[in-house]
Amino acid sequence: MKLSKLSPAEFETMLVLWDSPEPIRPVALLEQVNRTHTWSISTLQTILSRLEDKGMISITSEKRFRYCSPKISKEEYAVMETGSLIERLCDYSPVSLMAGLINIGRVTEADLEEIEALLKAEREKHSRESKSSATDTVGSETCNADTKKGESV
Repeated sequence: MKLSKLSPAEFETMLVLWDSPEPIRPVALLEQVNRTHTWSISTLQTILSRLEDKGMISITSEKRFRYCSPKISKEEYAVMETGSLIERLCDYSPVSLMAGLINIGRVTEADLEEIEALLKAEREKHSRESKSSATDTVGSETCNADTKKGESV
């Protein structure tokens, strides 16, 4: 899915939707958003319409009520947004992004432990993939050798 940049108001609305365990009516959504903002129902309707156009939410009708729910999870959005950030600011370099976070002092000891666990899992995945790839190559070379033997006989 291509990332559509969310405005701050759209993002605030998505945060409420992500926190909701089930589809939510716009009136209930407005009540939650208005804990920190003072939006009118028409402002919220405009935001919901833009979010639907961007493919971020679905709006369904059931009887005479409308319900809103996110189409993507908060985690999926975070992955897309992170990829966009790395692309724009770090020229596709995760190392540059990590160096920036470290240089501004935003990485805690707990973060480092979690990053180390992620790196270990990624190394194991790469190791399995390279072993699988090497096995596939050896197997195909054997098949090709057998075919050549059969052809020359």
